[in-house]
Amino acid sequence: MEPPTHTIDFKMPLSSELQYNMSEHVNSPASLLGNYCVYLKIYPGGKSCGRGPRKGVSAYLVFAPIYDSGDEWGVRSVRFRITLRCGDQAEIKEESYDFGFGCYIDSCGRDSCGWDGMLVPKKYVPGGFLRCRAELWCDPKALGLEPNKRRRLDYGKEMWQDMKFTDLVMCAGDDAQTELHCHRAVLAKSSEVFDRMLSTDMKEGIRHRVVIQNASTDTLRKLLEYIYTGDIAETIPLSQLGELICLGNQYGLIWLAEACALRLSNMLCPENVVNILQELRKHEAGHPHIGAILDETTSRVGKSHELMKALVSAL
Repeated sequence: MEPPTHTIDFKMPLSSELQYNMSEHVNSPASLLGNYCVYLKIYPGGKSCGRGPRKGVSAYLVFAPIYDSGDEWGVRSVRFRITLRCGDQAEIKEESYDFGFGCYIDSCGRDSCGWDGMLVPKKYVPGGFLRCRAELWCDPKALGLEPNKRRRLDYGKEMWQDMKFTDLVMCAGDDAQTELHCHRAVLAKSSEVFDRMLSTDMKEGIRHRVVIQNASTDTLRKLLEYIYTGDIAETIPLSQLGELICLGNQYGLIWLAEACALRLSNMLCPENVVNILQELRKHEAGHPHIGAILDETTSRVGKSHELMKALVSAL
């Protein structure tokens, strides 16, 4: 069998049947695969569904486009295998599924597939863990956004690399001498806020110059890279992720803001727990999903002795 396109592997505390409530879920760290955010959603205390409550651990693989694409996205023929291990007990299930295509997309634009009551632990061990692993196989080309009507935010890496025939400059408020060249049409297409700014008699449209306050030049360069290519750099400092969330909320790039908030949550460790919680709390009012990311992050802190110890020590 060929190696998987991607693997998710994480573990979570599971030492008692009463440790988690029914339908309480824990998400794995999210991975960015092409134009999608992919993660495991685990219900360690069971899940309520249309047929009533299902005991045991439920597990789902979730796909969410990082762009605001509504129900106009899809990834066909994703073959995946989920493995759950608790002590010496294990369950493995495989499935092939077409994610998206408007069928079962939830209100947040996500689609998932998995099993209820997949693993019913026979015994619990103090200090025990649940090991969760997902392996998935799909055509890498399918990880590009596949809308049914028209593709959004697809301006190509070549335009970003070449930057020919630019007609606009962007600069930071505290570094007006460093100009980042870009295209009016690309910015206007990416954001209704930029569209209004550049299509009217506002000074940005007249002068062909956009000055953005409260963000560094390097952060603006990453903002433009996202607008042109849909990519977010692999390594971004915590403070810069906060600036990108703020810019995403300010200019209507909601998937940029959510992807950066998820990246912050996945960076959580004892050394940065206070800063990350403060950063997420700062932005939760400006984005409908960041509040949920903050709640999930806070829940993880409450269940980790090391994170709680670091948090209390900082008070």
